Amino acid sequence: MPATPPLNSDYERRPYWHAGMPALPDRSGKGLPDTADAVVIGGGYTGVAAGRKLASSGARVVVLEANTLGWGASTRNGGIAHPGYKWGPESLAKRHGRELAMRLFADSVEATEFLGRTIRENGIDADARWNGYAELAWSRADAEHFTREAPLRTEWGTPSRAVPLLLSPRRNSPQSSPFPARCRCVARHSANSCSPSAAAISDAPSNAAT
Repeated sequence: MPATPPLNSDYERRPYWHAGMPALPDRSGKGLPDTADAVVIGGGYTGVAAGRKLASSGARVVVLEANTLGWGASTRNGGIAHPGYKWGPESLAKRHGRELAMRLFADSVEATEFLGRTIRENGIDADARWNGYAELAWSRADAEHFTREAPLRTEWGTPSRAVPLLLSPRRNSPQSSPFPARCRCVARHSANSCSPSAAAISDAPSNAAT
């Protein structure tokens, strides 16, 4: 088995996003209240959002985090948010039935819109740009699927269209002629270059202790 290549000399064990923001406050050793209405384990996006929601409803909330807020996957991502899952609407309908699939997809649309509202209403400096996104097909079958699924995505709340492309065959490919492909363009419902700071979200007014 080949040896693991060494890491770059400038490698840092911190999210890329933290390089352009002030250091997060050290909350270790902070005293905890004797009682609470709710205790949330984990200070990532889900934990912080749950804590804020409960606190805004008047509950006394404690959020417990072993490191800094947003330490794990919440801040180790590409900074892009958009509706949908690993499976598209067509696959969701096959797996769960059309009615449940529609509700699941609607939840993902609402989750993305909730993120936008949270950023706007709390004045979070996330450098968010709300626009659409483009997704390239990686095979002939994928290209055909883009075209077939675009109307369903539009019906379910994310206006989409398939844009024909003409790609040259890859070098050393057995294909001797260009093949049709597609680019799926989805309008709105997408945040790009969004600096994912869980700490910024948590610092919005609330009565939650962290």
